[in-house]
Amino acid sequence: MAGYRVLSTLVLLLSGWLAGAESASWALLQPVVARLDDTPQIRMQQGMLRTFGRVMPILLPLTSVLIVLTAVVAPAGTSRVLWTVAVVAAAVLIAFTLTVNVPINKRTLTWDAERPPEGWRADRHRWHTYQGVRAVLLAVWFLCAVGAVTLD
Repeated sequence: MAGYRVLSTLVLLLSGWLAGAESASWALLQPVVARLDDTPQIRMQQGMLRTFGRVMPILLPLTSVLIVLTAVVAPAGTSRVLWTVAVVAAAVLIAFTLTVNVPINKRTLTWDAERPPEGWRADRHRWHTYQGVRAVLLAVWFLCAVGAVTLD
């Protein structure tokens, strides 16, 4: 039981950080960046991708694996159900991340900010839409972690 408490607390902390970082990026930072002119907007997007790209490829999969482990060792009952919902949210989040956001991020990093490719704004709009979905999924897994830890 002590191992479960340590694991669930770690997942709670990591999930809270991820949910906060991604939702703040989506709701607060990205709308401001989207109002910039083309060149500064692309440079800003590329800079943020480099910064987030150092942390998220490690923390997102790590936290997802820890959520699965926590669901496996959680006590039977409501806590395990909440951890299982968090696992499903994590799986959907990883799927969206790998199939939509990461490919757009990779393209964005290759753009010439002085001469952006045609359709680049539509690409960024699509990214922003899926980032909103990701922010909701992260909130779901964080709230499930809060509920499970509170119930224990």
